[in-house]
Amino acid sequence: MLKRFVLVGVVLVGVGSGTAWWWARSSLPTLDGELRMPGLQGPVEVQIDDRGVPHIYAREPEDAWFTVGVFHARDRLWQMELYRRVADGRLSEIFGATTLPIDKRLRTLGLRAAAESEWQRLGAAARAALTRYAEGVNTVIAADVGRRRPLELQMLGVRPATWTPADSLAVGRLLAWRLAENHQAELVRAALAARFGTAEAQRLAGRYPPEAPAILEGLPGAGGPPSAVGPAPPVRQTSPGRSGPEVP
Repeated sequence: MLKRFVLVGVVLVGVGSGTAWWWARSSLPTLDGELRMPGLQGPVEVQIDDRGVPHIYAREPEDAWFTVGVFHARDRLWQMELYRRVADGRLSEIFGATTLPIDKRLRTLGLRAAAESEWQRLGAAARAALTRYAEGVNTVIAADVGRRRPLELQMLGVRPATWTPADSLAVGRLLAWRLAENHQAELVRAALAARFGTAEAQRLAGRYPPEAPAILEGLPGAGGPPSAVGPAPPVRQTSPGRSGPEVP
């Protein structure tokens, strides 16, 4: 009897593991082959390097932006949907009351309203790029049905709404805000400099160590050894890995 229970348990674990593996695999994107996407004006070649980074080669800028949208949504649709909801203050629609404080804070900041206002002020080139990018994202959203959707969206029962250019601007503002969360420290440093002078403020608040890394090392006035920045290699030489989908 015990052996029978053990055998049944092993079979159930095996079936469950196989089902979970099949379910997870069905949502992963294709890395090799050819995809036919409506909306492209010409052929687009996409090479995926050994780190999984796609490199896009297109004849027309509009097709390049469209393909960027396709690959962003293909690889990051859950992250994009999550960030859009954060920027809009709409997390609680899927997570409940736990995220209400976050939604209240983000709605007070007004990132969505600022993005909509920015969209109205953009020039023709920027509007065209964001529009084509959104069209690429929406091509993936329309095709991602059932098990093809990211697992997080399937588990939460979320069907992403149509992506808009203002969504991209709102997410961009969210990222900029997150990168500027040291604003209170900067205000303190500014107050110290106004009260005691720059030299004393640096002594009180601390100076960035000269031996520490800098983003712009090697550039004039940025510090760091001149040899830190050299000529950038061609993009094609950084893509020696497997070839990705060609989107005609």
